[in-house]
Amino acid sequence: MATVTITFTRGNMNDVDSDIGSLAIGAVARSEVITLPATGDLVALSTDNVVELLASDDCWIAIGPTPDPADDSAGVRNGRFLKADLPYQYVVTTGDKIAGEV
Repeated sequence: MATVTITFTRGNMNDVDSDIGSLAIGAVARSEVITLPATGDLVALSTDNVVELLASDDCWIAIGPTPDPADDSAGVRNGRFLKADLPYQYVVTTGDKIAGEV
């Protein structure tokens, strides 16, 4: 049973010499775990600008207001590949959600 842990938070985007991993001091984090295939219930708030994703198995995820990581009839995906057990961080905007499938 593949899962993805989703954490929305606020990153420190003012430090041009740091990567996204530099979280803002005192930033609130909201997390959920989804079992794939699924779309998360959490939505990026106006105070969130980063999502961290950690998958238990290799999978595909999509980020957006109506995310869909499935491939189309030509085998093209509107998603990103996550390797298991590696945290990935992406920039998000208000209203973004996360969906995933194996």
